[in-house]
Amino acid sequence: MLRKSEKFGTSIMKLGSETGRVGSVEYQMPQKMADMLLKERKGQDKNMRPQDFLVKYVNDECRLLYKCVKVTTI
Repeated sequence: MLRKSEKFGTSIMKLGSETGRVGSVEYQMPQKMADMLLKERKGQDKNMRPQDFLVKYVNDECRLLYKCVKVTTI
């Protein structure tokens, strides 16, 4: 559970099989940051659904240990 002073957070769910990469993350992002990222996207990214773009951004830029599957705005 997040404290009110924390702006970012992750929830880890362990899914998968023994042979595959186990785990996924639900990333919590401030609403203002999500709005800024969605407003500034260009090229092919502009045609993506907002949720797909934010998941792609978190996986590419945040370098988390597990793969992000959902971004929740707070």
